[in-house]
Amino acid sequence: MSDLLTPLMLVMDGDEVDAFWTFNGLMERITHNFDMEKLMKELKDLSTVMKYLDPALKAYIDSNDPRLYFCFRWLLVQFKREFSFDDVMRLWEILWTGKPCKNFHLLFAYAILETEKNTLIENRFSSTEILRHINDLAMTIDLDKTLCLAEGIHQQLMGADELPTSIQKIIGLAPDVADGVRASLSSMDLKSGQYTPDRRTPSPSPNRYASSETSSPDIYSV
Repeated sequence: MSDLLTPLMLVMDGDEVDAFWTFNGLMERITHNFDMEKLMKELKDLSTVMKYLDPALKAYIDSNDPRLYFCFRWLLVQFKREFSFDDVMRLWEILWTGKPCKNFHLLFAYAILETEKNTLIENRFSSTEILRHINDLAMTIDLDKTLCLAEGIHQQLMGADELPTSIQKIIGLAPDVADGVRASLSSMDLKSGQYTPDRRTPSPSPNRYASSETSSPDIYSV
């Protein structure tokens, strides 16, 4: 709990009343993280996303840790231990907007795994080595790059010709809504980016998630 409460106390400058009610609201939002059955479902959803986007990575992970226990800490405390205080505050504010889709934190988690794919597979890491490597990533992950990659992944999903129902449910889309969003995306003039493995839907500019000091304000800047 201290992983979640301490940052709020600092942001609230020690105001215990405001910190309490903010923490109360946060717990209402992520209370499922402390229900093992629901947390395991989130890990299963992450696995489903991985299987759709990168079957090769999914197959390798399944041969070592099919339940993705090495991602447990990420979801339990909302990536709190992976980033500096300033970065985790930015990340939390982004995740709490609910944009650009439901369960965006799972796409963010997948983006980290995709970045580490070559390291995991080329070194033929075992389950224990995967866990150690993922834990060692703490304080080394590039937040802006990972956010940009995660949004590119979201746009790839939205641009898919046939998005599986399981994926639609994970990102909060009914089938008819998904068709409408894909039609809208197809008419947009999106900037080319780094994550275009199937070259159907490009990701946004890498500067999309730059800090508010270097970019125009939007829902992703704090």
